[in-house]
Amino acid sequence: MQQDILSVLDQEKITLFDLDSEAPGKAFSPSTWKVRYSLNFNKIPFVTRWLDFVEVQPLCLAIGAKPTRKRPDGSDMYTLPVIYDPTTKKAVSESLAIVEYLDRQYPQSPRVIPDITQGLVRAFVHAFSKEIMILYQFGVLLQLEIVKPGSKEYYRRDREALLEASLEDVVPKGEKRKVEWAKVKQAFDTFSSWFGDEGEFVPGGRRKWVMGDSPSFPDFVFAAHLQWIRKVLGEESGEWKDIMRWNQGRWAHLLEQCRIYEGSC
Repeated sequence: MQQDILSVLDQEKITLFDLDSEAPGKAFSPSTWKVRYSLNFNKIPFVTRWLDFVEVQPLCLAIGAKPTRKRPDGSDMYTLPVIYDPTTKKAVSESLAIVEYLDRQYPQSPRVIPDITQGLVRAFVHAFSKEIMILYQFGVLLQLEIVKPGSKEYYRRDREALLEASLEDVVPKGEKRKVEWAKVKQAFDTFSSWFGDEGEFVPGGRRKWVMGDSPSFPDFVFAAHLQWIRKVLGEESGEWKDIMRWNQGRWAHLLEQCRIYEGSC
């Protein structure tokens, strides 16, 4: 079975496996957007193969991609992004691991994680992951609307098992929604402070990128989550319009700066 699948993959370009959806342009997963941005920044040729949620685990098992976490019952959980590199015949899973692999394997390309910053970037990812969790409650149910029909039941069952609650119960309502959205604003204020230009009232911020004069993995992490918000909550939502105004328009500016690394989906 593995040989059958590998034989139909592109034998010259990296294959990026991404989640299919009903969203405009299909790509909505923040985890996979991180890798899509990075591949385009690296100028590494690649092709995209779209998978439904229910196809992810069989594909990973077939090509030897490792699980990325454990489910509450202790079983392995397989997630995207995953890449398959025909040059090395390796399958790599998890966004940071993929980017580190690309930097090692293709040293002639621009580095997404600059030299000697690996530890700093890992610390950033850890801190960001904790802060951004407050946001997901606003999108977990809406995301069901863009999941392909064949995976809607799976998505609901899987997420409700992880959250130990119904999707409807996870979404904050009434006064609680205002309180929780204020916490999201606090998280984005924290993210903005990481650019190191607080107090300099320049539209979009004085610093375009977190680590200096060129983009790096942390910038793509921010942009990837902005893509998720835009695709799931929608550009007409009050939440999206709020974020585009926050922090002197920094997030609208960052997303625009990353446009050249979006490529085609």
